[in-house]
Amino acid sequence: VHDDHVYSEKKGTQKQDRTARSRILVCKVEFKQNIGHLGKTIVVCGTHGNNRTMKREWPKEWERYWDRLAGYIKEHNVKFLAGDFNMSLTEVVKQLKTRGITCDCMAW
Repeated sequence: VHDDHVYSEKKGTQKQDRTARSRILVCKVEFKQNIGHLGKTIVVCGTHGNNRTMKREWPKEWERYWDRLAGYIKEHNVKFLAGDFNMSLTEVVKQLKTRGITCDCMAW
């Protein structure tokens, strides 16, 4: 869990400070038999980008999110990425490729 940015939200007549958070989870999954050319073990990543971060309300945090995600993918050799990228869904392949990760979008 990463705290992206603090923002204020109006609830009724009061303003409350909240924290926008994005999440990244990486784990290794082991199977009894081969998964195609990937073998019996595959590293997967599930992520959820905060909706305000993904709408680029905070451009620096948006860039940092992609840097963090690419870092985890490289560090753990992730083979399968699934995520809720909100308004940045069409940016996934482009952002990861600019950070040196070869990828394709299989479905949305």
